[in-house]
Amino acid sequence: MVDVRDADEIAADGGIPGARHVPLADVLADPGRIAAPGLVIVCQSGVRARRAAEALVTAGFEAAVLAGGMDAWLRTRVGIDGDARSRVEATAP
Repeated sequence: MVDVRDADEIAADGGIPGARHVPLADVLADPGRIAAPGLVIVCQSGVRARRAAEALVTAGFEAAVLAGGMDAWLRTRVGIDGDARSRVEATAP
């Protein structure tokens, strides 16, 4: 999983355990940098994650977007680094 939110958003809201932070601008500049099988992209609401996924697909890679982004993840209440929040299904772009 790759989190494309800004560092200050991650600091404020926490992040999904195991997610790698790569700012959206870096993904757009070099989508191959994060390409990996089964890649899921997350941002706050899904808009930036969709842009990142589109850049990956355009470059010939596969990517999925976490439906509803961190907003949905936080509402489910399981699994934020050191906090108690939850899971959400990933959907293809």
